This record gives sequence, C-alpha cells and structure tokens, in this order.
Amino acid sequence: TTAHGEGVWSAPATLSTDQAHRVAIAYEGRLDEAFMRDEGGHAWYELQILTRWRPVFAIRGLFDHRSTSRVTLTLPPTFAAASSFGLVEDARTAASARYVWDTGETQCLDFSVAVAEALQAEGDAGSVRLRALSEYGAPCSPAALLEVGCDTVRRYADAWGPCPYPHLTVACLPHSAAGNCGREGLVLAGDLKADPRTDVYATAVAAHELSHMWWGLGVRFNEQRSLGYLEALASYSAERMIRDRFGEEASRERRAGVLLPNARKAEAAAGVSLLACRQDTPESWRLREAKGGCVMLLLERLIGREQIDAALARLLAEFRGKQAEPADVRRAFVGVGGNQVDRFFDDYFDGTVSLPPEPQRYGE
Repeated sequence: TTAHGEGVWSAPATLSTDQAHRVAIAYEGRLDEAFMRDEGGHAWYELQILTRWRPVFAIRGLFDHRSTSRVTLTLPPTFAAASSFGLVEDARTAASARYVWDTGETQCLDFSVAVAEALQAEGDAGSVRLRALSEYGAPCSPAALLEVGCDTVRRYADAWGPCPYPHLTVACLPHSAAGNCGREGLVLAGDLKADPRTDVYATAVAAHELSHMWWGLGVRFNEQRSLGYLEALASYSAERMIRDRFGEEASRERRAGVLLPNARKAEAAAGVSLLACRQDTPESWRLREAKGGCVMLLLERLIGREQIDAALARLLAEFRGKQAEPADVRRAFVGVGGNQVDRFFDDYFDGTVSLPPEPQRYGE
C-alpha cells in the first residue's frame, strides 16, 4: 500500500505466522506535514514502521517469528534519510533520492526511518560507514557527532569485535528526548544541547546509544527479562568513553556527582535487583542505568578492564545476531573471572546488595 502523509494502511490479505511474508512500504513526495520542525522551519519526519503503524503488522506471534520487510522512500534531494537498518541502497537522480532498506531474515522488533531537511556529515569508522545528522544551527553539529561517533565505534570494535552493521546513522532530532533508543543502524541521540566533543553529558548520550548496536541489537536481549543487564552494559560503555576522551578525573567526578547519587535513589525506591528491573519498576531508569553502570564499574575494579573486554568479546562472538539471556552474560564473565565473579553477580546483578559509597571503589 502506498501512503501519503499519514494515510490509512491496510493489509491486502490475511497474514499468518506459519509462513514467511514480505511487506513492501513505499513513501513518495515531499513531507510537508512533518512530525516536527526545527526553529528554522526545516522538516523532520520519522517513520516508525512497527510502532506508529503497528496495526498493519499486528499478527499473533509476530515478535517471535522470523520475518522480512522492505521499506522504499523516494524523496526530494533536499532531504536526507537518517536510517540504515539492514541492507541499504541509495540511488540518486537529479530530481530525487531513492532509499531502500531490506531487513533480511532477522528478528527485529522496531524499525524506524528518519528523514530530514538538515545538515549532515559522513565518514568512516574502520569498516563502518557513519552518517551524522542534526538540525541547522544546533549546538550539536554533524561534524561533532561524526567525530565522536567514529571514535566511539572504533574503540568499541577494538575492545569487543566489529560492529554488526556496515552503515550507522547518528541523528540528533530537534525536540526529542536527550537519550533515545538505538535501532537497527539508527542511533537517535536526541536533542543534545552541547557539543559532544567537549561536553561530558553529550558524549555519554551518544556513546550509550551507539553501544546498543552491540548490546541490544548486535546481541539481542529480551527487555522483559534482561532490561537491567542490557542497560548496565550500555551505561558502562558510555562511562568508558568518558574516561577515554576526558580522563580519569572527569570520570570520577561523574561517578561521584551523577551515577552514585542516582543509584542511591534507585536502591531506596526500587528494592529489586537489576535482574528483576522492568520498565515500570520504581525509578527504573536510575536502577538500570545509574546502578547498572556502577555495578559494571565495580566489576571492572574487581577483575580489570581487559577481562571485561574478554568477556564481552566472547559474548559477541557467541550471540551475534542471536538473543542472549542474563545467564549467558553471567556465564561469559564467570568464564574469565571465576568464582569471585559468580558471587559478585549473586550480590549486585541478581541480588539487592547496596553499592559501596566510596567513588574510588569503581573502575580502574
């Protein structure tokens, strides 16, 4: 079905879960009615393929079923496409740009394509082609996003193994939440108010969301069972980038001023473990991100950064493109750290032991 604007969609036939289906989605024409515009009036539009228009695909068991989909957009050349999930083709003519995304045989829960009249920059991070997109006049420029994004991707790949996606787009959408979700090759870094090359908070947001290309998408997690584990890995990844880019003092200040105070609030309100954390858990984001990040830094202090990387590289090698459970994450770390790590998981990941108050107990 071809949609114009926010047209009504319908499935041409009954879809079932016992066979493969291919759904083609085409969008053509200028996006005059954008979801949002920046202060200069430039249009931004996001197509959330399995969320905003979920009824088109609402078949029982879809999220447990291997399916394929293809999204085709034909847009005026003034627009840039800010997603590269799956396999992407980009064909340009004098009058338009045509983008095709093909997810292949993957279990992907949420696809999103953002397109915009915006500034952009492109470059390489090793074998990964990276595009950065931000609004005109924003404090977070495409050049800044690109520099930090390429540095982050290289460091993560060196530590754990290659990025699972050959193309990544980091988009800084106006009026969006500062920390947004990473999707298949698309990182929504939100409406950042500062330059990530010089601002610790902006760097943390971009690095956190980029890490989901490894933890959450490259290695998949069921968020109903593994949310605390997933966000602990992403939060730890961001803290690593802060230490690497800004130094140990900046990292220590962030632990003392941001992570530990938020973790304390989570411990007081939630009363549950990281393993039991859900979206609706009291102080959920503080529990999974602040306490989760502290727990990983505490583990790094126990076994060392090299052992952390060895465990994560093992996890990536075994579960790239597959779903990992909390027990798999634990097994990877116990494999490099032994019984002391087993006891650590009992206390801090799967239990509710309070964090040590001293900032020097965390990280290298």
